[in-house]
Amino acid sequence: MRLPGPIARQAKVVATGAGLLLAGATGVLDYLVGPEILPGFFYLVPICLAAWFGGRNGGLLVSGLSTAGWVAAHVIPGRHSHPAVAVWNAAWGLGFFFAISLLVSRLKAANEGLQSKVQEKNAALTEEMAGHEQTAGALRESEERMRLMVENVKDYAVFILDPAGQIATWNVGVERLLGYSETEIVGQPFSRLHPAEDVEAGKPLEATTGATEHGAFEEEGLLVRQDGSRFWAVVVVTALGSAEGHVQGFSVAIHDITERKQLENEVLATSDGERRRIGHDLHDVLGQELTGVGFLAKELEESLASRAMPESEDAAKIVKYVTQAIDRTRELAKGLTPVELNAEGLMTALADYARQVEELFRIRCEFRCEHPILIEDDTAAVHLYRIAQEAVNNAIRHGKAQRVTIGLRAGGNRNVLTITDDGIGLTDESDLHRGMGLRVMAYRAKSIGGSFRVQRRPTGGTIVTCSVPRGVRTQENNI
Repeated sequence: MRLPGPIARQAKVVATGAGLLLAGATGVLDYLVGPEILPGFFYLVPICLAAWFGGRNGGLLVSGLSTAGWVAAHVIPGRHSHPAVAVWNAAWGLGFFFAISLLVSRLKAANEGLQSKVQEKNAALTEEMAGHEQTAGALRESEERMRLMVENVKDYAVFILDPAGQIATWNVGVERLLGYSETEIVGQPFSRLHPAEDVEAGKPLEATTGATEHGAFEEEGLLVRQDGSRFWAVVVVTALGSAEGHVQGFSVAIHDITERKQLENEVLATSDGERRRIGHDLHDVLGQELTGVGFLAKELEESLASRAMPESEDAAKIVKYVTQAIDRTRELAKGLTPVELNAEGLMTALADYARQVEELFRIRCEFRCEHPILIEDDTAAVHLYRIAQEAVNNAIRHGKAQRVTIGLRAGGNRNVLTITDDGIGLTDESDLHRGMGLRVMAYRAKSIGGSFRVQRRPTGGTIVTCSVPRGVRTQENNI
């Protein structure tokens, strides 16, 4: 430890003075003893004392005095057998004392330099540790804020999966939404939160695989709480990568959208209900009134013809136009209420729709269903019909298709609806995410627990696939 400047100078003066006194006393003792005993070692004590505490100048001063005492005791008295011996002793003493003084002063300087560096390092280390502690405190505070935010945000849950897709972390916010305690769920596979039919279809694996390949994966679907109840959620899975690019796990964010889904389903159901009402009005009211007008027009035509009046031709035209209007009204009514209220209604409606497409657009459109597919839920059947209707319209309007096939088949424990065309197909992958029609079809599929997919055909054209579980029930029954 370095002393302050004034104190250090005083210490040097005191140390040099003490060294001079000890050197003088040693010289007197050396003179009195004579050459029989060489007390040179005793000269080293004051020299080292002065050089260490008084510095180089103080050490050299005491060394000079010690040399003088040495010469006075061993050279001047002439007590040696030969003068050269005395000279040798004097030279040896002078060199030895000065060397010791310089060595000790250098050692002192080196010690002070080392102490200074140690102090500087300690100060830097203390400052660095203080900075680390401040950073660690800020990190702990940030983590605590994040934990409080995650745990207290309503209808959201965030947790981590390990690289194998097993749940690695859990918190109060997730427990509140899903019902599982930490001991019940940590270490369990991500698939435990999914319905059995989605696990069988590979949806949990699809989510982690998609996140690994593209960085993130997002999908709406049904999840299962600890008590077995189901709810609609947006699930976002994000890959957590290392600096080397290896996936070290996945973050999962779940947002409960059950209320939104219920509202959307009510809007869609209201829309379909209004469409059916209009269809019934067209068929039962306007259709009947037009039929009455047609009957009267026919009577008028026959009456005029019986009297050979030329106006009978005009009456015949009126009958023709009214008949066409009746047929058109029936077609519109059928389009608005396509599915009869029975299990076989969807097959009948799709077959009729295929015939209408051929007649209206002059293209080849056929319906294929090798074995009867029974859809017990009327609303689900309407959703499937609307998906087919929208897909066929897209194939004709955008794909310029000349041949369209509507297929309905059973695949495992699911019913599969496909619409295949020979049109120009999708021009870009981004087409899959554009267009209100595609989004509405996807929503209809999800609302009945199904999956929806649009892809290019290897031979050209597009294939639209909607797969729904057998015994499907609409969204309100799924929740």
